[in-house]
Amino acid sequence: MNVISTLKSGTTLIFLLFSLSLTAQEQRKGHYIGLSNAAAALTKLTLPGVVGAGGYYGKSTSKFGINYTYQWNKRLALETGLTYYDHDYETSNFSSTGSNQRFANNFTMLNLPVSIKMSFWNYMYLNGGLNLDMELSNTSTSKFSGIGAMLG
Repeated sequence: MNVISTLKSGTTLIFLLFSLSLTAQEQRKGHYIGLSNAAAALTKLTLPGVVGAGGYYGKSTSKFGINYTYQWNKRLALETGLTYYDHDYETSNFSSTGSNQRFANNFTMLNLPVSIKMSFWNYMYLNGGLNLDMELSNTSTSKFSGIGAMLG
C-alpha cells in the first residue's frame, strides 16, 4: 500500500468519524451554510462477473460539498449547494485468448441541486427541485451530465 493510498484512506476515515448533521428544532429566517462529506459504502464493491465475462472492481469513492439554505419563514426554505464526487475503479474483460485484462478508470462529477423545502409538523419536511450534473472526467464509457428532477 503506498503513502497516497494510506493518506486517502485515513482522511476518509476522519471525515466519516466527524460527519455529523445537527439541526435546531426551531427554524429561524436567515442564511445557513454547511459542509458535507462522505465515503460511499460501495467503495470496495467488487462485481467479478461470471467466468468468461468482464467485472467491476471499486477502488475509492469520496464526496465533498458545500450547502446553502435560505430560510424564508418557519415553513419554507431554498436549498442549494455544490458537491464534488470522485470515484476510482477498474473494469475487466476477457480476451479471445482467455486472458483477463484490467483497465483503470476515474469518474468525477460536480452536482448543483436547487430545491424548495417545506416543513410541517415538528420533524417532517418535503423538498423538491432541479439537479444539474456535470461530468468532469472523460475516461468513463457513458456520459452522465444532464439536468434532472428530485423529490424527497
